[in-house]
Amino acid sequence: MQIIILRGIPGSGKSTWRTQRAPKSPFCSADVFFETKQDNGDVDYNFDPSKIGEAHAWCFREYVDYIMDYSDQDPAHRLIVDNTNINVYEVAPYVALGQAYEHDVEIITMVCDPFQAAERNVHGVPPGNVYRMHLAMEAATLKFPPWWPHKIWRNA
Repeated sequence: MQIIILRGIPGSGKSTWRTQRAPKSPFCSADVFFETKQDNGDVDYNFDPSKIGEAHAWCFREYVDYIMDYSDQDPAHRLIVDNTNINVYEVAPYVALGQAYEHDVEIITMVCDPFQAAERNVHGVPPGNVYRMHLAMEAATLKFPPWWPHKIWRNA
């Protein structure tokens, strides 16, 4: 199975990349934790920053369940992780588990202008915070172990 771990600041295009390039692929995202499906099929998104830790823990459990349920999947099968994953410690568990089960893991870092991303982000993250996340992501990328397959995706 191929596992693609998307990382980037809010508004960098992670979810857009996922929906355009892998629309039928299953995915894990902390954003789903904040979604509520209505009876008419619409989805409400109610982001609560006080629950971000809970959302990321939930997302990782979903990832673990998927890996365990589909560990013998066809190598062409693809799973997307769609979170900010700014720091090494946020990416590491996803990489470690995927590689432990001998899946093809790839990290894609979405790079774009942080001020443009701040305008696009749907979470209401203030521009100053987005910029600090951008700087932290750049610094963390330099600390990636060399055996982690990693690509940069430049987004306008």
